[in-house]
Amino acid sequence: MADLFSQELKARRQTGLEEAYQTLCRNIDIQTVSFAEGADKLAVIAAESRQQTQYQKAIKQAGLPCSRAHYRDVDYTHARRLEMESFNQQFQLHWVEDKANIVITGPSQIGKNWLGSALAVQAIQEHYKVKAYRIDSFLDEFNNNRERLTRAGKSALDEMLRQIRKLDVLFLFGLGIKGLTEQQCQDLEAVIRLLSGELSLIVTSPIASHSWLDYFDRSYIGEVVVNRILTRSIVFDLSGKPYTNLPTPKKSNGKAS
Repeated sequence: MADLFSQELKARRQTGLEEAYQTLCRNIDIQTVSFAEGADKLAVIAAESRQQTQYQKAIKQAGLPCSRAHYRDVDYTHARRLEMESFNQQFQLHWVEDKANIVITGPSQIGKNWLGSALAVQAIQEHYKVKAYRIDSFLDEFNNNRERLTRAGKSALDEMLRQIRKLDVLFLFGLGIKGLTEQQCQDLEAVIRLLSGELSLIVTSPIASHSWLDYFDRSYIGEVVVNRILTRSIVFDLSGKPYTNLPTPKKSNGKAS
């Protein structure tokens, strides 16, 4: 009977249900439970499997710099000026609800991209839409799309911005690693102005937030970018020696919650 049911699910291309049914058969003797109880257990397993698949897909699509980062693995013992209570609060994601920003700065190998990724992973687990870009790559794509058309004959830049505005969190990492051209500064200002108050940003940078104006040569456009980001930001300016032993993710962290 069990084999017949499994074959029927395969024939109907119900792959998810068939896999859930096989899992159920491995865990219990289906001959000992009622039809209703078995159906309930099957539904639970299938739902959990579907959620996990959706989570893994969202993680892959997000393109995080550290996709296996997780709040359980945040190390507060390393001397990098990361205040435990304040940073832990950010995993409650009130900043996403408020469309505020997170800024994490610090020297190379201090773990800023890992920490930003841990926040992004938590947002994905709570079903928020997240996308990450290295900032210079983001601006290059922005510029390249300016003259391109989609297959439907529409502006590729408009389509890019339309997709970005669907996000809840845009993670821009690496601000300050490279100098920006005047055109890139203008593009960044345009994007930040468009998205301000519509979604949340995570921004990481090797340059402390109080020095961002200097990075932009104290230009008017740079001042607009800095003010629009920092005015609505929770800022973590890290410092200390390079942190080369980032936490090793636990197996349980790969699952959606």
